[in-house]
Amino acid sequence: MSLLSYFRTNKKSVEEEIYESICDLLNTRKSFDSIQNDLGLDTYIYLSSDNQSIYQIIDDMKACINKYEKRVVLLNVKNIPSNTVFTLSFEITCTIKNKNHTFRFSFEQQKRLFIRE
Repeated sequence: MSLLSYFRTNKKSVEEEIYESICDLLNTRKSFDSIQNDLGLDTYIYLSSDNQSIYQIIDDMKACINKYEKRVVLLNVKNIPSNTVFTLSFEITCTIKNKNHTFRFSFEQQKRLFIRE
């Protein structure tokens, strides 16, 4: 939780904060921070829509979330069907405070960004 969140009058739920935190984490690029070279994900410039690339992204997502988002217990990350060819969609299932939650993100290949669904 950030320092500024203590001063908010309309506080967000823990789940919403975690959802935003995971989205920020996934949109951070590796080697952006000189201290923690493994923070974030790769740029995926070489990305194609084959299964090998998808499995690489899933493995990277799992490693990053497990290391940097300690408020969740990650249960599963899977690829789900997408509306367009240029978007990869993922579903993250995790436990927050002993309750299961599911978050959905889409990776837009042209922008190289994860977007909340």
